[in-house]
Amino acid sequence: MEYRSQKIAYWYFVAALPLFVLQVLMGLYLGYSYTFTVPQEVVDVFPFATARAMHTNLLVLWMLLGFMGGTYYIVPEETQSEIYSTGLAWFQLIALLVTGVVALVGFFFGWTQGRPLLEIPRPLDLVVVVGALVFLFNVGMTMLKANRWTVIQGTLLGGLVFLALLYLFGIPFYRNLVIDWYYWWW
Repeated sequence: MEYRSQKIAYWYFVAALPLFVLQVLMGLYLGYSYTFTVPQEVVDVFPFATARAMHTNLLVLWMLLGFMGGTYYIVPEETQSEIYSTGLAWFQLIALLVTGVVALVGFFFGWTQGRPLLEIPRPLDLVVVVGALVFLFNVGMTMLKANRWTVIQGTLLGGLVFLALLYLFGIPFYRNLVIDWYYWWW
């Protein structure tokens, strides 16, 4: 690694890998429980809807962390400078991991938005938004500080802006179910 701040990417990948493995295990449990009869004692403790919510949210979390780690690795190469703030990158990683753990544990206690896939509760949604905005700020400031623009940087920054914006539309609950699902899945 040419830049010291690229080392933060390693920790994003270290965090994403166990989440990926856990997501695969959840998927195997879901496949088994959908295909075969699972003892009622297991279903009482770990229902299908809870496992499905965990599987889906683990997917989102490990992909986000992997994407963010990849970005923190490539941005210093593209800008030929260090990341604006590794402290913000650490804050973001810890905030997203804590949010993920709280959400997964909360699913066992019914802490959801009440939607079919048991979305994470609104306060945790807001932490994810803060994490995305911190990420956007950190990467954007790195690019602005370097004052060296490439097509890859422009594409990446545009994607980050739309990542933050599009997530915001899925947070509110709309009275019309069609509109709610439209924004939820776009």
